[in-house]
Amino acid sequence: MRGQIGLIVFLVIALLVVSGLFVFFLLRPNLTLYTTSQSMDDCYDVTIPYTTTEQYIDQEPYTVVESVRRDFNYRSDGSYTSVVQGSQIRIQGHVEVKNLEQYSGDFTVTMYFSTDKTSVTREKTKRIDGRDTESFDIDVNILGTHDVRWRYTVEPERDDFSRSVTLTRDVVKLKDVVRYRTEQKCY
Repeated sequence: MRGQIGLIVFLVIALLVVSGLFVFFLLRPNLTLYTTSQSMDDCYDVTIPYTTTEQYIDQEPYTVVESVRRDFNYRSDGSYTSVVQGSQIRIQGHVEVKNLEQYSGDFTVTMYFSTDKTSVTREKTKRIDGRDTESFDIDVNILGTHDVRWRYTVEPERDDFSRSVTLTRDVVKLKDVVRYRTEQKCY
C-alpha cells in the first residue's frame, strides 16, 4: 500500500505541474518557443558611409637656380691668299665674324699658317657690337716655298647667367576617402 500511495502522490504532483505549465502558456500568448525565418519582404539595404585613409603620389613643384654658361652665337667666313717671295711665303688671312647676339662681346680669332718648312699661329681679339660684323686680318711671312695650309678658329665671348627652373618630384601623401558599404536591415 505504501507503494501505491507514493505512486498516487507522484501522479498528482505530475498532473499539477503539467496543468500549471498549460495555464502559464495560455496566459502568456507572446512567448514563442520556436523561431520562424523572416521573409525578404521584411528586409532592406542600407548604404553606410565610412572614412578610410589611403596613399597617393602627387607631383610637387620645386624651384632650383642653375648657372648657365653659353657661348655667344656668331657666324664666320674666312679665306687666305699667299705669295711666294724667294724662300719665304707671305700669307694673308682674312676672317669676318658676325655677332648674332643683341649684346656686345669679345671675339678672338686664331689663325694657323703652315708651309713645307714651318708653322706660325697668330690671334686677334676684337669687341663686336650686337648684330654687327668685324673683319680680322693677319699677315705673316714664313719660311717655305710650297704646301701652304691655313685654318682658323673663333672663340666667342661666354655669357654666364643664372636662371630659375621649376621641376617636379613625386611625393607620397595621405588623404581621407569616404567609402560606402551596404548592409541589410530587417524589421
